[in-house]
Amino acid sequence: MRVLMILCLAAVLSACSSTMDEDLVLSDVPTPKVEEPKPDMSRPDGVLVSLYTSYFTVLNNGGAAQPGNYVDKYFTPDLAAKYAAASGKPNSPITFDIFINAREHHDLTLGEIKRTLENADHAIYDVHFTNDDEEQKVRIGMIHVGGTWQITDIDYGQGVSLAGLLK
Repeated sequence: MRVLMILCLAAVLSACSSTMDEDLVLSDVPTPKVEEPKPDMSRPDGVLVSLYTSYFTVLNNGGAAQPGNYVDKYFTPDLAAKYAAASGKPNSPITFDIFINAREHHDLTLGEIKRTLENADHAIYDVHFTNDDEEQKVRIGMIHVGGTWQITDIDYGQGVSLAGLLK
């Protein structure tokens, strides 16, 4: 009987040690990265997610704000031309980051992108985010042209907007 008990105990210990060895081996295998789904660029909110995610990644990783790169891609040609003309002037009304309405940034985090109006060719969305743990919001007007949603204005609140500053 003792021999049988010793054999059972040895079998249990052997099974436990092989499980522990497998756990050690499995823990050495890197966990696959889960890719976030890409934003739906056929939708205005998808365009805004793409813009702000990319922009915040650059800024949060120590990159310099280069709004011109984003202006050319996301703005209507008219607004982009006005921005380019104003940004080259010494007395430009644009003395802040146009996408976050701030001169400085720390730990930017994208929050909710909330629809306030959307139809077949116009959309208005509120983009909520935090800058240095302070909640911020800009309101973005967009139009649908040739299968692409483009920004027509960024409203900063209190009657101030990008298009208004660029008149």
